Amino acid sequence: MVASHVFNSLELGAFTSGFKDDYSKTSAYFPLGVTHYVGVAGCGTGSHPAYNLFAGIYTNRSKVSLAQITANDGTSNTLLYGEACGSQWLGSRFESMDLSWFGVSALGTYGGLHHPRTGQVIHFSGYHPGGVQFCFADGSIRVVRRGTTTDRDTPDWYVLQELAGWREGGRSDKSSLID
Repeated sequence: MVASHVFNSLELGAFTSGFKDDYSKTSAYFPLGVTHYVGVAGCGTGSHPAYNLFAGIYTNRSKVSLAQITANDGTSNTLLYGEACGSQWLGSRFESMDLSWFGVSALGTYGGLHHPRTGQVIHFSGYHPGGVQFCFADGSIRVVRRGTTTDRDTPDWYVLQELAGWREGGRSDKSSLID
């Protein structure tokens, strides 16, 4: 099981800090409740001024209100919860993990959107051929296309970060990832 928290810093950029625990030797605690839907942390909070623009609703000690989102990006342009079906632990093909409903809290979007068979457990991913399902802050459920969101040098990556952030103003055309 994995628990996580998303941060950013000048030295590391955006990153996920957390822990994993192997309960195979303590069968009394296995299996813990698994979830495939988690809050969106965007690029987290921390000391990096650029990544802080893309902080999601669910960050460290966040108290974001719907009124704040409406005044900045609009609730129909802000990700709230997303689908996470990946199971690889940091690229290991041999170690599979799941997200614990009480420990994961939120995931970052800085790593892009992945296919579940190749996605790490700390990335948003989905089995849908069109992309990954998200609940937006207005309550709508929409599929966000994967596009080229895993490459930080593409417009799709920035569009995804704008969708995840709630206060940067969302100036990009979102049609490359959502209808």
